[in-house]
Amino acid sequence: MCFSGSCSFHLSLSQSVCTCPCVCVCVCSCIQIHILNVTLTAGQKLLFESKFCEAIPAAMQSLRVAVDIYGLASVQLVPSYLILGRASIGSALILTSVAYLVCTNLLAFS
Repeated sequence: MCFSGSCSFHLSLSQSVCTCPCVCVCVCSCIQIHILNVTLTAGQKLLFESKFCEAIPAAMQSLRVAVDIYGLASVQLVPSYLILGRASIGSALILTSVAYLVCTNLLAFS
């Protein structure tokens, strides 16, 4: 579903044009949300498999995309920060994990 909620985004590999009737901004938002969902899912999967070092790049990418979509002070960044915190703990990067978890706390309770 499109970020604006006004259309659905369908783009197959064989298509070079989006069938979305909205403007390009809507398509970009749809793609960004899809990338966010894919990177969050990848990070969670890697955490579940105890592949902590591999989960960090996925979580960092999801954080970048979430910031692009929602801005720096959004509660929507919390899932990315939680994955980063947990992956950092698993990778024995305790001080780094504390920094991510503090960001999570500030966003969730502000």
